[in-house]
Amino acid sequence: MTKSQRGVVIGICAGGLIALTCFLIFVYGIGVPVAPSEFPAIVRLWLLLSAIVVFWLFICIARLANYRFFSAADIDAGSVQTSTDHARILQSILQNTLEQSLLAIVAYGAWLFLGPAPWQMLPVLCVVLFSFGRILFVVSYSYGAALRAPGFALTFYPTAVLLITVLVLQAVQML
Repeated sequence: MTKSQRGVVIGICAGGLIALTCFLIFVYGIGVPVAPSEFPAIVRLWLLLSAIVVFWLFICIARLANYRFFSAADIDAGSVQTSTDHARILQSILQNTLEQSLLAIVAYGAWLFLGPAPWQMLPVLCVVLFSFGRILFVVSYSYGAALRAPGFALTFYPTAVLLITVLVLQAVQML
């Protein structure tokens, strides 16, 4: 492994450990709040969580648009092949945030409707971790993969845990 790859592994593990600690505190320390039981209330919660996730996507879109508008070299970058390094970084952050947002919105909805009732409110914790993860990812992005890895992990792992768990639980129920 290269030095950069080792740094990413350490960063991913650090982010994963933080997420796991938060899950354990939420479930066993604080206690998971009771989820709404009525369909409209669950939908409202899902929409609120989705709006928070999409807010981070909005921020990334606005940052890139603002940068392009005030950069003579990048104002036409969307229609030509060239752009500055800073515009490419902002575009990469936007692309990653879009990918993470899509996963999170679907995973949160699946969990709210199909997840185990005692832990149904876990997406609330996940959206908090998503938000901190996005901030960390954006702030550290230009410093390299190893330093942005914890932010990626805080965004990705909680979502992945919800998605994979709900799929496994549903598969087991179908057997």
